[in-house]
Amino acid sequence: MAVLSAMISSAALMRTINIKVFLPADRINMDGTYDKEEKKYKTLYLLHGVLGSENDWLYRTNLIRYAEDKQIAVVMPAGENSYYIDQPDVHANYEKMIAEDLVYLTRRLFPLSDKREDTMIGGLSMGGYGALHIGLKYPDIFGRIIGLSSADMTEIPEQLGMDAQFFRQPSFFKRIFGDVAAAKESSYNLSHLAKETAAAGIMPEIYMACGLQDSLLTSNQRLYQSLKQLGYNVTYCETDGSHSWDFWDAQIKAALSLIKDEGKHQGMHSGNVGV
Repeated sequence: MAVLSAMISSAALMRTINIKVFLPADRINMDGTYDKEEKKYKTLYLLHGVLGSENDWLYRTNLIRYAEDKQIAVVMPAGENSYYIDQPDVHANYEKMIAEDLVYLTRRLFPLSDKREDTMIGGLSMGGYGALHIGLKYPDIFGRIIGLSSADMTEIPEQLGMDAQFFRQPSFFKRIFGDVAAAKESSYNLSHLAKETAAAGIMPEIYMACGLQDSLLTSNQRLYQSLKQLGYNVTYCETDGSHSWDFWDAQIKAALSLIKDEGKHQGMHSGNVGV
């Protein structure tokens, strides 16, 4: 497996950001040779949650094994605690950074497919919200969305100030979304955005999952019903689990298992040495 650390310059942020990239390009055949096939890889742009970083998915899940089996490249950017929303007043345009800068630059740097059907975006919690928001707003780029335990703007006004966590304080959400009550009735609300996207006629496939013990369960159920009523091709999974890495590890595996294999083969690696 090839796992790369890189910094890229983002015009949307006017600074550099850190990314991690997994490329399934170095698999060794059982006879000790490399594949010579030139191919463009299907790609998953995968977002972390609040308090996280570009390293989270690598260190806390078996993502690389799942992606390697499917021959999928994975790009994991640092999104800070931004909710992956554009904040033009402070030139912190994380939405554009993902959908425009990151996609453009990684396709220039790595052998990634530029086909919509080969380009996916996913994430957990805050990153699940970001994946759904960006995927629905840029359906011409992303053909598939994976939202795990996704946060939901409709919950925010009721949650503000409930505890000491900074991401539930009014000042935090005001900095990101502006007036929270107004944002609830805007395209920041995923149900509103999904309706706008459906009306435009380009609808990504969606995989959603939430644990039965997760406090975000009700909002995920509500969003699923809204997407279904709008005619989206959406797969929704509820199983035992909380807002935890055990749940997300199982669900990213399940989400990737739905992607069609193309030329899958069993190469030689530390888990398979031909004995």
